[in-house]
Amino acid sequence: MTELVDRCLLLGFEGRTAPDRIRRLAAAGLGGVILFADNLGEPEEIAGLVAALRSERPELLVALDEEGGTVTRLEARHGSSFPDALTLGTVDDVELTREVARSVAGALAKVGANLNLAPVVDVNSDPANPVIGVRSFGADPRRVAAHGVAFVEGTQERGVGACAKHFPGHGDTTVDSHFGLPRIGRGLEQLREVELVPFRAVIEAGVEAIMTAHVHFTALDEAPATLSRPILTGLLREELGFGGAVVTDALEMEAIAGSVGVARGAVRSLQAGADLLCIGREAPQEDARLALQEAMRDGTLATERLEEAAGRVDRLALAARTPAAGEVDRHLGVEAARRAVSVAGEIRLAAPPVVIELLSGRGAGIGGASGSLLDELRVREPAVDGERLDAPPPDVDELLARAEGRPLVVSAEEPHRYPWQRDVLQRVRTGRPEAIVVAFGVPDPQPLDPPVLTAHGSARVAVAAAAERLLRP
Repeated sequence: MTELVDRCLLLGFEGRTAPDRIRRLAAAGLGGVILFADNLGEPEEIAGLVAALRSERPELLVALDEEGGTVTRLEARHGSSFPDALTLGTVDDVELTREVARSVAGALAKVGANLNLAPVVDVNSDPANPVIGVRSFGADPRRVAAHGVAFVEGTQERGVGACAKHFPGHGDTTVDSHFGLPRIGRGLEQLREVELVPFRAVIEAGVEAIMTAHVHFTALDEAPATLSRPILTGLLREELGFGGAVVTDALEMEAIAGSVGVARGAVRSLQAGADLLCIGREAPQEDARLALQEAMRDGTLATERLEEAAGRVDRLALAARTPAAGEVDRHLGVEAARRAVSVAGEIRLAAPPVVIELLSGRGAGIGGASGSLLDELRVREPAVDGERLDAPPPDVDELLARAEGRPLVVSAEEPHRYPWQRDVLQRVRTGRPEAIVVAFGVPDPQPLDPPVLTAHGSARVAVAAAAERLLRP
C-alpha cells in the first residue's frame, strides 16, 4: 500500500542536499522529486545532487520547470539563456522552437534531470493574465499548438520527458492559481475551439505527460480541473485519448490548499484520474501520504486506481530513464530575442540616455527571472544613467528634470496591468513626447504611441536584445 502511494508522488524539499527522508522514500519506490531554484547551485553541484537521488533508484523521476525565459531553475540566479515562449511564438519559426527545446533538454540531461515540466500550451486569451502571459506561445490556438508540438518533440528527442501544461487551459484567467482559485465560464464547445486545440496536438505528437490546471471550469464541473473526474478522465482520457501520465500542478498552491486542503486534494486528484501528485513543500507531504493510505484502507480510493496511476508513472520513468546530453546552443536565445523585437517610430539615441525602469510584480508565484534594461545598457555604455521604480514616484517632474538635455528611455512591463505604470508613461510623454518607450512582456492591447520598441518577452535575452537595438548606431 505504502509503495503504491509513494509511486504516485512527486515531492520537493528544501536545501541543496537531499534529506535522508527523501532518499529513503526514493529507495523505497518514490515516483519522483521536483527541484526548484533554491535546491540548485553550480552545474557540478546540481549533477551531484541528481546523481545522489538517482543512486537510490535509477527509475526515479527528477523534474524541473525549465520553460526557458522567465521560468528557469537551472539559470535562476542570472536569468535564462533561452527565450520566453511568447518570443518564440512571435518569431513563429517552429524549427527554431524545436532547436531551443533540444538545447533546454540537453541542459537538463547534462545534470541528469529527466522530466521537464514544459511546455506551457495555454492559449493566452487574456492579455491581463497575471501568471501565464509570456510563458505562452501566444493568443492564437493553432500557433500555440504548432510551437507546443515542436517543443515537445525537441525535448523528447533528447530522452527527456515533456509535460505540457496546464490542462484544460489557464490562459483566460485574471487570477493566479498560486494565490487563489481562477474561474473560467467557457463551455465545452468554446474549449474545443480554443484551449483544447494545443492539447489535442501535443497528444497526437506523443507527449509523455500533461499537467493539470488548478482552475474551476464552471460549465463543466463543480470542482477545479485538478480534482475533476469529468475533466481528467472524461475529457482528457476518453475524448482526447491521452494515455500518458497526468501530473498535478503543485497541490500546496492556494487554489487547492486554500479550498480543500493538500491532503484531501491529493485523494481527490487521484480519484479524478491524476497519476503523479506534485507537492513541492515538505510541510504537507506526510499528511498527504497518510490521507492517501487511509483512503486506500477504507476503500475511498480503489487499489486498482492506484495501480493504474503507478503503472503510468513507471512507464514515464522508463521512457525518460536515460536522458541524452548533447549540444546546448545558448546563442539560440539571443537569436530568437533579436528577431522578436519590433519598432514603431524612430529609435535613435544621440547620446547615452537616462532610463526610467518601471518594475512589475510578475513572477512572484512562479519564481520568475527577468532582466534589467538599465543593467544591460550600462554594461554596453557606462555613461547611461537611470532609476528603477516599483511604485509610483512622488514627483515625475523631478525625473524629467534629471533627464534634461539627454535622451530619455522609459521601460515598462505590461503597463496595461499596472495603472500606475500607465500613469507614469502618460506623464512622461506629456513632458517629453519624444521619449522612447520600451515595452516588455505581453504587448499592450492598445498600442502605445511611437517611438516604442516592443520586445515580445521579459527574459534576460529579450532585455539584452532591446538594449542592443537601442544602442544601434
